[in-house]
Amino acid sequence: MAAVPKLPPADLASAGGYAVQVGVYRSQKRARRQALAAADLLRGLPSGVYAGAWPMRASSGRKLYRARLAGFVEDDARRACADLRRKNHDCLVLLHRSGRKARA
Repeated sequence: MAAVPKLPPADLASAGGYAVQVGVYRSQKRARRQALAAADLLRGLPSGVYAGAWPMRASSGRKLYRARLAGFVEDDARRACADLRRKNHDCLVLLHRSGRKARA
């Protein structure tokens, strides 16, 4: 697997504000594994990009985990997602701090 650093959420302020989300899972372990697998498919990730699983609450109250590569600037996030799509992997480019979908 790719050597992708795992940074704590406190380091978000110094990283790029965009993320590439590759899925949402019930298991934190599975979400992290999927984020790392996506990173492994991408060659030459920019410095400061890290893989991880971010918790969220579904409207039902269930805890879920977002699998993401975070720390991108917008253009790099869009290129990474396009590369994943060419490799038949779904993804979304998001504003990482807010969790909202990035503008089209």
